Amino acid sequence: EVRADVREDPDPDPTATLDAVGVRYTGLAPYFGAVVPAHLAEVEHPVTFRLVPTAVVAGGSPTPAGPVPAPVPASVPPDDGAPARPDAPPPGLPLPATHADLVDRPILAAFATRLPDGGACCQPARCARDGDVLLVATTAEHPWARNLRADPRATLLVVDRANSGRWMEVRADAELVAGAAGAVTARLHARRIVCDAIHA
Repeated sequence: EVRADVREDPDPDPTATLDAVGVRYTGLAPYFGAVVPAHLAEVEHPVTFRLVPTAVVAGGSPTPAGPVPAPVPASVPPDDGAPARPDAPPPGLPLPATHADLVDRPILAAFATRLPDGGACCQPARCARDGDVLLVATTAEHPWARNLRADPRATLLVVDRANSGRWMEVRADAELVAGAAGAVTARLHARRIVCDAIHA
């Protein structure tokens, strides 16, 4: 995980940079026409951003060893002894049937929470689902749990391993519910879903 300050780069030819990225990840070029539909070039204009690292976190398992989390009833009280949030999120958006398989399959997702300083913490996570609620397992002491107690907003991104152009991003409000032996499950109620070029 690289936490960084982001600056727009004075790239003299951002289209060529985007083409090079397309070749690197898909083997196809040009980006507009081979990787994404050509007509998007009329409404999307390439920009290059430079990430200047401020912190790097590497190694270790982001979630406890073992299987992906099992569904946990939302009525279980939070693990830290605090009362359940009176403003618990309402039922979230339904997951699109076209992309729900991405969370049903054992694909490692990127899970982002907000740090106390306002920056983003984004690390790999194992996820499962309970209907349209996404589940991410962690522990009471993990930074995810601390971050979500302070700010319940989270984002989960999962990319099809067989087709990197097929992905689903879920922006959600999280509830923390307790499990056995200090385990915690974050229940993510979607408030916005972006799939490839489909916005919900």
